[in-house]
Amino acid sequence: MADKQALKQSLRHASQAIAITRHNLVTVCSLCVKSILDRACFQVVEESSLDLQNLLNIIETIFFFQFKGSIDNKRNPYTVLRSCTSKGTLNLFQTIESLDKLNHFIGRFRGAIRLALMNKCLYQLLDTLLAKRSVLELHYFEDSVFRCPDAVALVSQLAGLDALDLSFDLRCPKLLEELCYPRTCPINYAAHMHLLVLDEAKLDDQIELATDASSPEAEALTEAGASAESETPLSDCAHCDWRARYLRIEAQLKRTAEQKSYLEELNKRLIEEREAATTARQTANAEHANEIKQYENIVLELQVQLTLLQEQYNRQLAASASSGAAATRVSVNDDAYEIEAQEFDEDTVAYRAPSPDCQSELASEAFGYTGKYKNLFRWIIV
Repeated sequence: MADKQALKQSLRHASQAIAITRHNLVTVCSLCVKSILDRACFQVVEESSLDLQNLLNIIETIFFFQFKGSIDNKRNPYTVLRSCTSKGTLNLFQTIESLDKLNHFIGRFRGAIRLALMNKCLYQLLDTLLAKRSVLELHYFEDSVFRCPDAVALVSQLAGLDALDLSFDLRCPKLLEELCYPRTCPINYAAHMHLLVLDEAKLDDQIELATDASSPEAEALTEAGASAESETPLSDCAHCDWRARYLRIEAQLKRTAEQKSYLEELNKRLIEEREAATTARQTANAEHANEIKQYENIVLELQVQLTLLQEQYNRQLAASASSGAAATRVSVNDDAYEIEAQEFDEDTVAYRAPSPDCQSELASEAFGYTGKYKNLFRWIIV
């Protein structure tokens, strides 16, 4: 009994650890994407950027997280991506497989992710992967990132990277060494770790800085308060400080509200685009099904017509055969009749035209007359 309880407790701790790790991966990936998008507004994001390299490591870790079975050349994240090929991503895998130096599955996987970022089709690739639930259930456990509810939101955030112009060198020797070993690269969490300070502590710090006359922060707050409200007397320093702090907090809240509204609008637009794509795909499938039914009806009609033509041809062939046999019998009968008539005429002629000498000789021989009675018998016959 105690062993069963210990086993249940260990399994519960393991599931909690997996859930915490998954939550950390999703959170740090979202922060990294936001950091890259903010940086891209002011400068070009290069391949050597720490945020970009960290994002690639995070994506790689997400693909290897909670992968079923042993990872080898036959079962690995690259084969999972390869099984989700669509029309827009077919050239991507053909390009990766044409590179002779990328002969290892880890190198091909990392090259595919980098090439998808360059071709601006990473969102399409991951969206196709999420749509194939059977593939995810075959290769990933239930606690993986791709099978959790936050996967759709994570992929939607990665869609913002398709707006950036990124470039990677897949033939660089240093990159090839990185692609071959190790399997997963470490994630740098330091850039996204910040101390959580309570609002009361922030207000207390601002009050202390404002009361310090020698502090540059107090001078800046005083100048901001004076420019915001010129009617306020400068002698009332406390009121100016509070007014400056209020304006500063208000500006921060406005910026935060603008960023929030922008993200909500972006997410709404992405959802609308996805719904429109889904509707178009369903419409195309329905039209395809209707075309298939029409073609099947046409094939059936052609088969019926072919059967009727075959039966008509067989009847005509039988009729022609019967008429030819009758003509043959008529011709054969005519020939036989002519032959019989000819034979009968010859016999009749031979019978009607006997020679007198032959008749007398026959008669004399029949009656035995010879010698002197031969002429008399001949005269009698004549």
